[in-house]
Amino acid sequence: TMGLVDFQGGMQDALRQIVDDDTWSDPLRRNALKDAASECDGDLWAAIDWLTRSGDDEFLRLARELTSAAYGPARLLFPHRRADGTVVEAEHADLLGSQVVVLTMQGMQFPAPGSSRKHWDSIERSSALAMRLAAFLARRLIEVRPRRERKALIVDEASWLANWEYGASWIASFVR
Repeated sequence: TMGLVDFQGGMQDALRQIVDDDTWSDPLRRNALKDAASECDGDLWAAIDWLTRSGDDEFLRLARELTSAAYGPARLLFPHRRADGTVVEAEHADLLGSQVVVLTMQGMQFPAPGSSRKHWDSIERSSALAMRLAAFLARRLIEVRPRRERKALIVDEASWLANWEYGASWIASFVR
């Protein structure tokens, strides 16, 4: 799991990708999610807790929707949480200092190329977001290494990335 959301576009984008279009297009719900994002410093569980503490029925519905995603299709984005609510810390140490990193994300189901986001289901939305996070992490892992050091990047599902605006520019940045 990635734990804290720290990628281009930020937490609002993560929440936008997790919820369906009807939820995001409603101004009250969208603003609630934006407020949760701004209050929670990249921690998706903290966003759920913030929505729950509000006591507002609509905010509670959003918290339930996000919690359902956290234990379902978006589980890669949420660190494991114990029954008492504490988050389990990652067992690996400094990922950015690693020589070899392999990201395996089984069960991904990507939306059809060119399809409208409003037709994506929760698994497709979560898969697209997880791929975006993986792309950001790959870029970060390469950028932190010294420029003179050789690096290799192997991507499966590059065809899906190429059909996505962010993915196409991401691929182009490595090809130069």
